[in-house]
Amino acid sequence: MAKVRTLSRAFMKGHPKAGQPTYFVEKFVKSLHLHGIKPFDIGCHFSHELYHLAQPKHHTIRMGRHFKSQDELTVAVWSGKPYRSKQIKLWTGSIRTINVLIYSSSQGFRFMKQDTDSVLYQIGSLHLAKNDGLSHEDFQAWFKLPHGIHEAQILIWNPDIKY
Repeated sequence: MAKVRTLSRAFMKGHPKAGQPTYFVEKFVKSLHLHGIKPFDIGCHFSHELYHLAQPKHHTIRMGRHFKSQDELTVAVWSGKPYRSKQIKLWTGSIRTINVLIYSSSQGFRFMKQDTDSVLYQIGSLHLAKNDGLSHEDFQAWFKLPHGIHEAQILIWNPDIKY
């Protein structure tokens, strides 16, 4: 059974753009369309006008390590108020995962990918932000982490994204 992850329609509380739309649905659908992947019929929960302006969202970054590559992921969005409304399923499919460590300090944060030989490689946050459908400033403000090292995963639905 596929694990479900929801996309946020608005920037969360504590973000400088709190309450403003993220357009993640349009960005996610654009990523699928660019690679010939068909989403479910999402009807009125999608802005065709904004789709053409949106930069694609090719992946999402989630804290913890809950997935393996080739796991089934269902991407959904809340129909109304989060956790108090129905979820609208946008797509279900196989994903690729990249385990990362996020080093958070007073200077910001760094994403480090660990290869099979336990060598760490830094992944540029500008590249990650773009592929996550955010500006670099919004991306940095999205991750409010206490100082330290945090485990996370990049869940990638777009087969062309390579890190």
